[in-house]
Amino acid sequence: AQIEPILELPEEDYSWEIVYTLGGRLSFIPWHDDGYHVRACTVYLNEHWDRNWAGTFLYEKGPDDIRAIYPEHNKGVVVYPPVQHTTTMPTIDAPLRESLQIFVKREGAKVGYN
Repeated sequence: AQIEPILELPEEDYSWEIVYTLGGRLSFIPWHDDGYHVRACTVYLNEHWDRNWAGTFLYEKGPDDIRAIYPEHNKGVVVYPPVQHTTTMPTIDAPLRESLQIFVKREGAKVGYN
């Protein structure tokens, strides 16, 4: 078996930030493009996540083409900025959504999001 480099980064100096996140009920992340990052990745950690709890990752594939990715245990989603993306609001009866957020940026780049 061969492992493919999913981040496909050119050789440069990067800084990495890894954050453990608990996504609250009735919270969401508005549309943004992670513009100051070279890559952004989310890894879902909940062992069980019911689609009816929402908390869905949405991204813009193209004009008038929005795609959905549902949280699943150990599933990783890699964003290649400037892809617009958001998350939907988990329902009141959903557990806290656990994830690892991994951000890669060029050394010296701004901190923040577009």
